[in-house]
Formats: sequence, structure tokens, C-alpha cells
Amino acid sequence: MTVGRCLAVIAARPGDIVAPEIIARLSGVHALQIRYRSANMMVWTDESLPALPLDPDKGIVIGAVFEGLFPARSVDRFDQRQVATIGQTHGRSLHTDMWGGFVAFLASRANEEVRVVRDASATRPIYFTMFGPCVVMATSVRDFELLGAAKPAIDLAYLAGHLQMRGFRFHRTALEGVEELGPGEHLVIADGTARREQGWSPWDFAARSVQIDDWREAAEGLAATVDATIGAWASCYRHALLGVSGGLDSSIVAGALHHAGVELTLLNLLSVEGSLGDERHYANALGDSLGREVRNATESIASIDILRSDAAHLPRPLSRAFSQSGARNVKEWAEAVGADVVFSGGGGDNVFCYIQSSAPVADRTLSRGGPFKFCETVRDVSALSGAGGFTVARAAVRRLRRRHPGYMWKPDLSFLRGRYRTVEFDVGCHPWLAPTKERLPGKLEHIGLLVIVSNFTEGFGYERKYPVIYPLLSQPVVESCLKIPSWMWCRGGVNRAVARDAFRNRLPSEIIERTTKGSFDRLAIELIEQQGRKIEDLLCGGFLSDAGLLRTDEIRRALRQPGMYDDLAWARILALLDVEAWCRSWQ
Repeated sequence: MTVGRCLAVIAARPGDIVAPEIIARLSGVHALQIRYRSANMMVWTDESLPALPLDPDKGIVIGAVFEGLFPARSVDRFDQRQVATIGQTHGRSLHTDMWGGFVAFLASRANEEVRVVRDASATRPIYFTMFGPCVVMATSVRDFELLGAAKPAIDLAYLAGHLQMRGFRFHRTALEGVEELGPGEHLVIADGTARREQGWSPWDFAARSVQIDDWREAAEGLAATVDATIGAWASCYRHALLGVSGGLDSSIVAGALHHAGVELTLLNLLSVEGSLGDERHYANALGDSLGREVRNATESIASIDILRSDAAHLPRPLSRAFSQSGARNVKEWAEAVGADVVFSGGGGDNVFCYIQSSAPVADRTLSRGGPFKFCETVRDVSALSGAGGFTVARAAVRRLRRRHPGYMWKPDLSFLRGRYRTVEFDVGCHPWLAPTKERLPGKLEHIGLLVIVSNFTEGFGYERKYPVIYPLLSQPVVESCLKIPSWMWCRGGVNRAVARDAFRNRLPSEIIERTTKGSFDRLAIELIEQQGRKIEDLLCGGFLSDAGLLRTDEIRRALRQPGMYDDLAWARILALLDVEAWCRSWQ
């Protein structure tokens, strides 16, 4: 959810004030209005964002807030009990008692510190940088320029890491001096410094001591949590547009939205002819079961502009050129039907623990299930991954010896040049991924999937006009899923097994039993086939090549050899193209 603008200026030292010239400059921005004002902190938003003030000297919460789950109550104002609890817990009650898509700016009475709290679902982005003696925070990095700040330079070392370990989410961004506050993190601004604290951690729900050992309890709890969470989000809007493929995840969201009674339009995207992107059979089965029509929209190369980056408003190159056509269809259909929100089933693979490694076997071993349970999970993983039982068991033993999460990200050095091939990034530096003996390997991998997913929920363009909700990534659903042991998710040799069972009686059997996925690879390949020479010119004579990041001779050879479609070189080429387009948008 990136629609809506919030900008805050916070004096970094006690006694300092927000400079009058900053206030005067932002007062001239008609789209923004002051929502909170004190000597050392000012918060502006546009009219689309809810603003929930605390006491006049205690700060403000920006965004959507829910309290509880059964039932979930939308918070439109804080009562004195809630305000007191938020203050007493230093904002942690916003994670334990509440959830949603928000950023909270909490002030101390003596103005000794300001604490900025991001919700655990990472629904509302928030970035920060230093501007003179102040910390400036914004939901859109482009708004930093409103203060008169120079356009930030591109961080080439970050780009090398982004291209080596695509999917990993760093705290830093591709813009020098600009950082992101992570999910559930707090930024404490005091004594001239800004330090991070973990206000919420997935390990509180992935620990061995809280794992659910009863299958029925896990499945029923998951179904109830998904229904309540999606119902809460649906209550905030009038008409939802949901992209459906007939896959498990989007079908679960569709069923819950239908149950919630919100006006709903289902949209199925069809890829170009000859691809595996035609999923009408499954999507129509879903529509028939809900008694709703499924609209179809066809992808088109003509809708793709390889020079445009739909991530130009973001501090990272997260867009994908071949997704522009689908994004355009979503935006046009949302406008046509009068939708006021876009929902997505994205992130289901991640939250429902779709892993095919030996990690669940390692978890089962550490949980002392005994030899029978060990063999049972070996069989499940073997059936799911296609690897032999002996191979799976041997890999599980290795996994028990090696707890570092680095195995999840194999650096891709293809087409990178010189020193940008030798830059090393330790994924264990992420606060969620620090390896310890107490952490189950399967849960480490599960949480790694949650780190990855944030890079695939932005950069579609339509999020600049519509709020986009990924309800399966909401805090209550994530917490519920983390409590379910990794071996349960692959029970019977099928992926996302608990989710399938949880919704077995509410979705068509062909969707519950479906194990294939549609593919839009043909669209991406056609893009290269039609515009290969233009892509070559952009990559071999553009920002990345001029900066010394790319081996342009290898790129030319790859684009001119027929075999590039067999070894996935085409996917790497398009990833480089996306980064190039983003860099040009920031020059």
C-alpha cells in the first residue's frame, strides 16, 4: 500500500526546533496539510491518509489501525486507555494489541526523544535521511526534494548487491543516505542520533516453544485468521478489484472477500498466445463457485515501454518491465468498474511456507519426533522436491550443521564486472536472519521468504493511484503461519498443505488440488525478441555500463545467441534492463 503521502521533520537533538524555513517551504505544498505540530516535530500528510492523534504532546499515528481480531475493530480514534498503553510500552502495544498499515510518530513529554514505529506487516513504507540537524521521514522519497534537498546520488555498491542477491531486502536503499525503516522496527531519535530497535520480531511466533503440534488446530486457526483479517481490510473500502489466476492464494483471498460482502470484481490476466499464462479454466471454476463473473484482460507487448520504470518513485529498482502490461490492465479495469482498492493474493507462497528444501526434515529432527516422524517428513519432502529420500536425509544432516541463512541466496555474478563481482553481502546481518542454535532451520527459511517478498509487492505503477492490499502478508496471518511447523506445510508431499486443508470445503477441488502455476515467460521472451537491439543499446551504452558495472561484451553475445532462452539468460537481461531504467529515472 503506497498511495498516500506522509512527510515528517524531526529535530535530532533535545531543545532543537524544526526550522521556520522548512515549515514555510512545506506550507506552500497545497497537497499536504499539517497533522501534528510541536517544537521539535512536524508531520504532514495528504487528505487520503487517516490521521489518528494521540494526546497533543504524545504524537500521532498515520494510516489504518485495527484492534484485536475476533472481532477486529477499526480504530478511528484512540481512547485514553490506548494512549496510556502506547506510551507505557514505548509503542510496542501497537504490535501486540493492534495491527494494520501505519506509521506512528511518538513524542515524549520532555521532548527528549521521538520514536517512529512501523507496523509489522510493512504495509506503509517509510524512508528516512538526514537534512541538516533534522531527521526527515517520508512515504515517498521524491518528497525529500520538497525541502530543497539535492537529488540523492545512486549507490553503485548497493546496485551490485541488488543484482547479486536479487530478492534480498537491505535496510539501505539504492539512494545514498536514504534508508528504510523495516517491518516492526522502531527508529529512536535522541541526542543527535537515530538508532533502530526491534519492536516486533517474527521469531516470537517461530520459536520452538510456540509451534502448534495439532493439525486440525493449525488449519482451523489459519482459516479463521484469514477470514477475520480480510474482513477487516474489506470493511475500509467499497469496491475491491482482485487479480485471480485460479491459483490457491488468490482464490483464498477471493473467497474471503466474497464472504465479507464487499463489492468485488475478479480479473484474470491472459498472457500472449503460446505461453502457459492461460488459466481461464481455474479462474472460471473459482468464479462459478462464488457465483461471480471473472473478467479477462490480455497482456500486450505494445503496453510495455522499456525506457520507463514503474519504480521511479521508489528508492530501489523493484519494477519489472514485462509487468507493465498487466499493471495497465489492472489500472484500467479498476477505473472502469469504480474500484477504490486493489487486493492481491501475492505473498501466499511466502507466508504459506512454500519451500522444497530439506529444512523441514531438520526441524522435525530437532523437535524430537522420533524415527517414524523423521521418515514421514523425508518422504513428504522427497515427493514435493523430486529428490530421492537418501538425498533429502543427507541434506537435512548438513542443514543441521550449517545454520547460516546464506544458502538461501546464491550470488548471481553474471554480466557483472570487476570490483562489483567481489562486493560481499552477509544476509545474516538482517535482524530476522541472524543465525543461532536455538532457531529452527525450516523457520529460518520460512522467515527468509518473508524478507524476500517485500521486493515483489512494489513497482507496479497502479499503487500510486490505488491502495494495494496484500492481506496474506498482514500481521495476524503471518503470525498464525509462523506458529505452524515447517513439516506440516509439506505434509503428504504437497506444498502449502495446511492452507489447502483450511479452505478445502470452500474452494473448488481443482483449485485445492492444483500444483501447477501459470507463466508469463513467453511475454518476457517476446519482449527481448522484438526489442533486442534496443535493449542491447540501452545496456551497453547506458548508466550501468558507463559506471563500470557490466560486461557489455557478454551481454552482446547473450542477446545474439539463440540459446539464451534455454539457460535463463533472458531473465537476467531483463533484470539488468529494469535497473537501467530505474537509474535513468534518478539522473
